[in-house]
Amino acid sequence: MDWLSNFTDPFFLWMVAGIVLIFLEFSFPGFIVVFFGIGAILTAIITQLVSGFVTVGFTAQMIMFTAFSVLSLIFLRKYAKRMFYGDQQSGGLNDFNEDDFTGKTVKVSKEIKPGLIGKVEFQGSVWNAESSERIKEGEYAEIISHKNLTLIVKKAGK
Repeated sequence: MDWLSNFTDPFFLWMVAGIVLIFLEFSFPGFIVVFFGIGAILTAIITQLVSGFVTVGFTAQMIMFTAFSVLSLIFLRKYAKRMFYGDQQSGGLNDFNEDDFTGKTVKVSKEIKPGLIGKVEFQGSVWNAESSERIKEGEYAEIISHKNLTLIVKKAGK
């Protein structure tokens, strides 16, 4: 039963918590949870490194976890967001230039029916699309405008 003691080792617990938190980031928007995962992993590493010299109590571990999490959030979030999401200096979705969309041909990946949202492939991504006419999957459509993240389309060639 000595192998069970590994599961109560602070290094193991903090490392597992860190990995779980990093994977939880995929479920939550905002790019924040990952930094708590980084804090947990750093706490695991520091706790393991100093465990040969001193016993690191739970309170000290929580202080380290909080400090590492907050510091990584403050100093790394802006850089990491820019790296993963690109530079958002343009102001976001409201700055889309109509000329970037209007007249472009897209392939319908999920049938579009009047009053119902379908899907189209545009610029390497799948977008929601609306139309006043039925456009079957596999057919092509032309973008006539957009409404937030939904493209307004018509059958291509009309």
